[in-house]
Amino acid sequence: MRIKNTNSASQGLQIGAVTTGSKDYELWGWENGYLRFGTNNSERIRIDSSGNVGINTTSPSEKLQVAGNISANAIYGTAISASTQFVSTVATGTAPMQVASTTKVTNLNVDYLDGYDSTNFLRAYSDGSAVNANTLGDTFLLIGGSTAAWVNRGPSGHNGGAILHTTTHPGGYYSDLWFDTSNNNVYSRSVNAGTIGGWAKLWAENNDGSGSGLDSDTID
Repeated sequence: MRIKNTNSASQGLQIGAVTTGSKDYELWGWENGYLRFGTNNSERIRIDSSGNVGINTTSPSEKLQVAGNISANAIYGTAISASTQFVSTVATGTAPMQVASTTKVTNLNVDYLDGYDSTNFLRAYSDGSAVNANTLGDTFLLIGGSTAAWVNRGPSGHNGGAILHTTTHPGGYYSDLWFDTSNNNVYSRSVNAGTIGGWAKLWAENNDGSGSGLDSDTID
C-alpha cells in the first residue's frame, strides 16, 4: 500500500511487503522528512530524515536519544557517555559495572577500589606539587622528590628525599618518617594535637661514625 503526498510529486509513504511474495514488511517514507509515532494523541517516537531516533523528544541528535529513564539488563558499546549519571540499583555484592580493558582511565573519579574506600590508600605527590608537610590532613600520604615547591618536607637544610606521613589518631596526631637521599639517613617526628615536634635522626649502621650526632659512649 502506498500513501502519496498530494502536495508533491513524491511517492509518499509505503506500507507492505519489501518485495512481491516476501514475508518481510516495511514502513517506508520516500520523502526527506521525519516519521513519527504517537499514542493518546501525543507523539512518542520520531525518526528524522538522517536516521536519528528520538523517544519523548522531537529533535533527536543521536542515533538513539531518550528523554527519560532507561531500564536495561545490559548496555554494550565501543563508547558510552553520559552528561549526568549512570545509576545502578543492583544489590551490594554484585558489581554494578564490569570492564575488560586494563587501560588506565584519566579523570575517573571513584571512591572504592576492590571494596576499599579511597582514604585507605596512600596518596602520592610528585615533583611540581605544592605541598606543606606541616599541614597535611587526616590521611596517609607518601611524598617523594626534591622540588622546591614543597614546604617543611624534612629537617632544615635537607631537600632531597621522601616523607611518609601517617595518621596515628584523629584530631591532629601524626607520625612522619623522612628518608634523606643526601646522607642516607632516616628521621622521625610526631605531631600531637597539632603541636609539631622536631625531627630526630634514627640510628643505623651507616651513621654511627664521626659526625653522626649520636650522644653515646663507645661500646666494645
